[in-house]
Amino acid sequence: MPKSKKQKPDEPQRGGDSDEVPGLREQVRRSGDERTRWFKKQNKIPIRIDAYPPPQKPRTVRYQGTDAQVINYFDFKWRKSLEEKRIRESTIQYLKCYKHSTKLDQKNWNDFAAQALANTCEEALFDLEFLITTGHQEAAAMLGRLAREMVKRLIAISDSHAPALTRVAEHSINWPVLQGKKPALGDGGQFIDTLNVGGQVPFDWELVAKTSGQESKEMMNLALALLCRLNDWRTGMSLSTKTASNGR
Repeated sequence: MPKSKKQKPDEPQRGGDSDEVPGLREQVRRSGDERTRWFKKQNKIPIRIDAYPPPQKPRTVRYQGTDAQVINYFDFKWRKSLEEKRIRESTIQYLKCYKHSTKLDQKNWNDFAAQALANTCEEALFDLEFLITTGHQEAAAMLGRLAREMVKRLIAISDSHAPALTRVAEHSINWPVLQGKKPALGDGGQFIDTLNVGGQVPFDWELVAKTSGQESKEMMNLALALLCRLNDWRTGMSLSTKTASNGR
């Protein structure tokens, strides 16, 4: 059999991507250089501030028969410098690890900050959930504490940020509230109406009222959840996070 001809050291290989797509290697290199320059610029970009917290007024409390003026001290300038550095670093790390279809040169790190922080929270929830499946009792307790704290903070901004929350609530079949043994101990139920919870869910709500029995209720909730998820995907309302792209 004839011997195969050995390729010369300086002879270029055939059939690679560089032959199929002219200039592909140069495009990849140029794209990497632009990405590197973009990340370097982010350290000089300050945090975007669209609103400032209102000044806090002292409130009067009665302690052991004596009235006292109390004010929660909040140094916005000090906290801004601390949070700005931490949030920027977390966002940049998030962007370096995961690619985005959006061109970075049209935006800066502020445009991805909320998404990066939400992703961090979601990954922590996944990890807590895994510990719980292994019988970790403290993980279950921490999940309960976190859930209550998150609902408290959600209720606290439900008036001031109603338009933003409504865009999510009206595509949801239910909404988190605090509920105690006594009605006076609960909070947040008033926002079911003001945030128009479920208002944009394409479903006949009269069917829900006719549903009875635990199995029927579970099937109804599952069907509603899937319907909301499909509607979110169609309208672009679904949360795009690292965990979703990571297949978790």
